[in-house]
Amino acid sequence: ISIPILYLFRAHYSFTINKLFCFSELRNFSEQNTYCRPGRIDPDPPGFFHGKTMLFFLCLTRAAVFRQYPVGKQLWYSNAPTINFHLPAMQKYGGLLVHQSHDDDGIIEVVEADGLRTLHFGSPPKQSCMKISDPDTLQSPYVRAMLIWQLFLDSFDRALMIGLGGGCLAKYLLRTFPEGHIEAIEYRAGVVDIARSHFGLPAEPRLKVRIGDGGRYVRQLAGRQDSHYDLLLIDAFDHDAMSSAVNSAAFFDACRQSLAPRGMLVMNLWGSDKKAFEQSAWHLGRSFHWQLLFLPVRARGNIIALGFPETYTGTTLAALRARAQLLEEYSRIEFPVFLNDLKKHNAERFFSVIKK
Repeated sequence: ISIPILYLFRAHYSFTINKLFCFSELRNFSEQNTYCRPGRIDPDPPGFFHGKTMLFFLCLTRAAVFRQYPVGKQLWYSNAPTINFHLPAMQKYGGLLVHQSHDDDGIIEVVEADGLRTLHFGSPPKQSCMKISDPDTLQSPYVRAMLIWQLFLDSFDRALMIGLGGGCLAKYLLRTFPEGHIEAIEYRAGVVDIARSHFGLPAEPRLKVRIGDGGRYVRQLAGRQDSHYDLLLIDAFDHDAMSSAVNSAAFFDACRQSLAPRGMLVMNLWGSDKKAFEQSAWHLGRSFHWQLLFLPVRARGNIIALGFPETYTGTTLAALRARAQLLEEYSRIEFPVFLNDLKKHNAERFFSVIKK
């Protein structure tokens, strides 16, 4: 019965038979954007077949197909128009799950909702966020806040990023500072793949991406004359917490030693975990001789830490205000808000770093 049904619909299919054993495998087949030739398995069900109807149809045909074709061979029907297979859409974290993969460190997921594409590590917190219709605009408030270093530095020659994520910050820096070179250390190769395939991270000669432990990498570089950076940008989280590799006294000592004379450290901390935050703040303060400022991100749990070298000579508050206004006009990023919050939340330390 099954083979005549195929001809009745005059379809044109190709799929690997050993993928079609059960519903869970069919769902996984769809989630990983696997293609049926010439019809793509599309998670959006607009039409002729969708949901359980399509699953029932496939199950009907499976037995007859397996009797006639060895497992793993390709099945082709090629004399008629294409019919797309539409499997049920999977919702997760309030949006449509468009990618899911696994590696030794867990799950990597991409979700789309309300015109935004977000990266997740098997839990609701968003590791990266991109507006699909405007991929170059920074959507995450904490990522915009990490740009506060622009109040203190005009540009950079060399930047080191610990934690790439979806690559949104790296893309912004490459576009905004055409002379800057970036080295990014990402622990998970699968995350780099997703940054390129789903978040538009370019294959750019000025961006060098390494797979490895960012904390170990910085400790190995510390003190070398060829390892001085104008910027250290640290944003290293797993599915539920900051990576332990970037939260030790040895790591922050190495960060300070890796900075150029005018360089700065910018680090995303998670203020909702009070114990982890206090530990990070203590290590940072000791390593940077309390040349520190903290910027809480409004309506978020993130706190951005700024570490200045001992050789930093400072600038005046009036100059910072003027620069914040210019940067906001140029970039449409809320630099005056960042400066006001920086002053508000660092009452005791602000004028030890900034001149009156």
